[in-house]
Amino acid sequence: MNQANQLVINYHITEKCNYDCHYCYAKWAKPNELHRNLDDMKAVLRKLAQYFFSSNPIWQELRYDSVRLNFAGGDLYF
Repeated sequence: MNQANQLVINYHITEKCNYDCHYCYAKWAKPNELHRNLDDMKAVLRKLAQYFFSSNPIWQELRYDSVRLNFAGGDLYF
């Protein structure tokens, strides 16, 4: 059985980015906004918390102690 101290989730708020960083894997040519609505974003975060802070198949495999949520998405246009 594997064990991890921390599970890391990368949450990409937006795909819009006007940078072209050589190290970045995100190379979206046409932005497609997934979460423009604040209520939708809150619902997604609630669902993430409900799932990852409970016994789930990933926790059963990794037995992580904590969860870290990284917010990402390049240069935001909000």
